[in-house]
Order: sequence, then structure tokens, then C-alpha cells
Amino acid sequence: MASFEINIREEGAGILLISVKGYFDEECGEDFSSKLDFYFRKGIDKVILDIAGCSAINSLGVVAILRTVIFVVDTCKGKFLIAGTNKLTKKVFEITGVVTMAKLVASIEEGLEQLKLG
Repeated sequence: MASFEINIREEGAGILLISVKGYFDEECGEDFSSKLDFYFRKGIDKVILDIAGCSAINSLGVVAILRTVIFVVDTCKGKFLIAGTNKLTKKVFEITGVVTMAKLVASIEEGLEQLKLG
């Protein structure tokens, strides 16, 4: 497996900021999901996922992201934003329907501003 890193921090007011770096595959997707469980049990319902540091996301990585988006938006009735996309990841998120539930933002800062404004 290629190197993968997940950094998670709470940004106040129920906002979770997740930064991922490296190759996002099935194993990383499982790690991603299990690490987020703790925060969702605490009532976090707003998420910004920063994928700018991802070298690649394979199909099973996209599935892990999609499942998390569905959980946050449908189950938690929350908001999910994705920052740091490039042309390819943006297209993949459009094709898979992620963008029908999650909003793409240019940066973490833009996402924080949008979530804090409501």
C-alpha cells in the first residue's frame, strides 16, 4: 500500500475538518471511515474534506467518501463540503453523484466561511 495520512480536527460549532494525503484506496477508505465514527457519535454534522494532498483516489476510495457523504447528509441531516479538487476528481464526483449531496469549495477557508454562515 502506498503512503496515506488522515488528519482530523474539530473546528468548533460541530465542524470537522479532514485532510487526506497520499493514495486513497480501499484500505485507506476503511481507516477513514473507522476514524470518523468517533466524531459522528459526538454529534458532528458538518464536514469539510480536503483532498488537495491526495495523489490519487481509486474507485473504492470514492465509495468510502460517498458512504461518508450519504451518512452525514442523510442520516445526520448535516452538510458535507469537499475542498482541493482538481479537474479529474471534480469529474469523478460529478459522475458518481457525490456533488448532488456534497458541495465542492475552492479551499478549506471558503468551506469554513460557508459553514459558519449557515
